[in-house]
Amino acid sequence: MSACVTLEDGRVFWRSTLWMANVYDQIAQSVSDEYPQFRRWLDDMSTRPAPFMDFDVRGLPDELRKEFHLAARRSRDRRISELGEEWTSDGITSLLDELVRMKVSIDRGEPSLTLSHDTKVYDYRGNAVDIHEIWSE
Repeated sequence: MSACVTLEDGRVFWRSTLWMANVYDQIAQSVSDEYPQFRRWLDDMSTRPAPFMDFDVRGLPDELRKEFHLAARRSRDRRISELGEEWTSDGITSLLDELVRMKVSIDRGEPSLTLSHDTKVYDYRGNAVDIHEIWSE
């Protein structure tokens, strides 16, 4: 089974649920203390089965979308600092780096399929993400 995060321009980041659970967990650990509910929601997402791990960042409020990407970068940078040159052989750090590079590509205005894990661009369906929806209490 796999899970995906659809990014701002419709490109997607696909991984197995096992890898995605670890990615969400690492990002959750790096979410600013200013957003405890968002941290809790990401942590909860890391324990859900497929297809309930999928989400579209466009459904997040702007501040949480920004925090998602900042937390991914903080997590990647922390892990690189801890692992040194060995980070390139660490699966989770490499995935975080890939997600960060996707955001950089978006910010540069590169085509939506650049670095995407799919061959098509996903349209936004207008569904808001409810960060108060927690499955594990």
